[in-house]
Amino acid sequence: MGRVGEFNTPHGKVHTPTLLPVINPNIDLIPPRQIMERFGADILITNSYIINKTPRIKEKALETGVHELLDFPGAIMTDSGTFQSYVHGDVDVEPLEIVQFQKDIGVDIATILDIFSTPDRTFAEAKEDMERTLERAKISTKIKGETFLATTVQGSVYPELRETCATELSRGNIDGDVFPIGGVVPLMEDYRYAEMVDIVMASKRGLNISKPVHLFGAGHPMIFALASAMGCDLFDSSSYAKYAQDARMMFTDGTRKLKEMDHLPCTCPVCVKYQRAERLLELPFIEMKRELASHNLYVSFGELRRIKEAIISGTLWELVERRCSGHPMLYEALERLYTHFDQLELFEPASKKRMMLTGPFSLKRPEVQRIDNFLRERYIPMSDTCILLPDASKPYDVTYGSLINEINEILPAFIAVDTPLGPIPIELSHMYPFSQSLYPKHAGSSSNRPKVAEIWPQVKYVLKIRGEKPLAQVRIWVEELKDHVADKLYDESNKMSKHQRDILSIRSTLDMQFGSGIGDQIMKRNSEDIAFRKSKSTDRIRNVFFKEEHVFSVSASSGRITLKRKGALLLKKALIGKDYRVVMDKESAPFVRKGKTVFCKFVLGCDDNIRPGDEVILVDEEDNLLAWGKSLMNRKEMLDFQSGMAVKVRQGIDQV
Repeated sequence: MGRVGEFNTPHGKVHTPTLLPVINPNIDLIPPRQIMERFGADILITNSYIINKTPRIKEKALETGVHELLDFPGAIMTDSGTFQSYVHGDVDVEPLEIVQFQKDIGVDIATILDIFSTPDRTFAEAKEDMERTLERAKISTKIKGETFLATTVQGSVYPELRETCATELSRGNIDGDVFPIGGVVPLMEDYRYAEMVDIVMASKRGLNISKPVHLFGAGHPMIFALASAMGCDLFDSSSYAKYAQDARMMFTDGTRKLKEMDHLPCTCPVCVKYQRAERLLELPFIEMKRELASHNLYVSFGELRRIKEAIISGTLWELVERRCSGHPMLYEALERLYTHFDQLELFEPASKKRMMLTGPFSLKRPEVQRIDNFLRERYIPMSDTCILLPDASKPYDVTYGSLINEINEILPAFIAVDTPLGPIPIELSHMYPFSQSLYPKHAGSSSNRPKVAEIWPQVKYVLKIRGEKPLAQVRIWVEELKDHVADKLYDESNKMSKHQRDILSIRSTLDMQFGSGIGDQIMKRNSEDIAFRKSKSTDRIRNVFFKEEHVFSVSASSGRITLKRKGALLLKKALIGKDYRVVMDKESAPFVRKGKTVFCKFVLGCDDNIRPGDEVILVDEEDNLLAWGKSLMNRKEMLDFQSGMAVKVRQGIDQV
């Protein structure tokens, strides 16, 4: 669910995920302009309630605006006093009064005065808090004008209240622009990260996916990766200054007291300059505090850049697992997050460049759980007899190439490789994530990975190959089974040629991508009508032809099918209902037919099964084929976003 994005404000673009450093207008620690120039901040947050209640700065803010007051040319968000109500009990300001004040001082993002609902509230109390927050959000949006308004999700520790609140905030009668998730600071202070996960995931279920999500009070870099994986876009931090005040340094794996350190273990400019903790401790206190605050910001912004790169490269889960393994409560939180498989899987890309697994815990990732489900629901074994080979060097079909040929001469069984990911059918070994995964050999030793009989109950006979002479084991096994297995098992006509195995591979790949039985429907034809073009270097299938007409290509990086004109027509006919379809409106249909870009605002409907990276067909409202291409979003994203590209079109039906 992690995403890299941007949104426009009157004072420039904000690139997410990002940190909003908290600026106290009464304390000059690091000047805001330096925070932009030194650390790359394009947005910060300050407190409109403090400004409003401090006559000296209120007058200047109203006269010159908050940007002039803080000397910050980027975007500015303001809080409304809600956190002060949590700390001090109540605030002396009305909900509409504080929203109007934020508008008057020219902020880019104002925040409603919501009701901070603490974790100790009963369900009834939390529900009342939520309803009051919703009412304040509704009346506040009516006066927001051109100012962006942050409408906060509340509901204490009750996921059902959080989802209800988020859903109501996303409806048309409450026109918010940013969705903060509030009331989580007490949980983070007590390291109750698992409960925070449930709250964020419940909120995300109800929110409009096209708008930024702000995790209020989440200012420590150790949780940025986990929160980003749940789809949080904005974080705010006063911790960088508070920890500096206490002579503490923030790192991605926790916080350390300066007096208990010797060497400074990071490469930020502050640590490179001083190198030893004692040199920082020798500085005058205000100078030491400024240097520690700078270090804390360097670490925080560095972590966010690392997260952005991990999202783009498809390695965010690896980063999240590294970060969460450094703290027992974060580890518990990640375990909780993986229980939200159904929600996470909707956003998980169909394929990536690679998948690195570091141990049994990695096998709980949504992409691994999804492939388990696909093998159960979509793959059809070609026989009730399985030869299970031990894990070996990849590619498996090359490592075991000669053995596979020999086995197919004496026994028409289907062949699988026993891996930490579970049993992998040899004809799918080229497909993501089987060929693209890297894992230690012990990864599955302590986990309950599914077995052949658990995934495919129709398989009756399984021979696990071990030892130095596997073919001899197969021959002995065949002799032992002769009295128990029908003669058809040894019928000469059941022997598979290399060409037949290639057909089986494409059939199985189609099933895994588009659903069980799709491969049979499309590949039912004389084998002489089917031809393949293969890579000269790897002997892998690259193109599939029916009677010399190019039907499919096979991606070299993912092993997945991509469509050509004939393939798209056959797939549309084979798919039931709206499977893997994106429905376009009348206005855009003529342009899509010509291969033009598909934008979200023209999408009328979309299949629930579509994931980012899936091959899809584009149709009009009468189900006429318009084009085909690669989905960039899932259904919820396509329907929520009103801008941006939904599908990367490969070809339109009208293109030659």
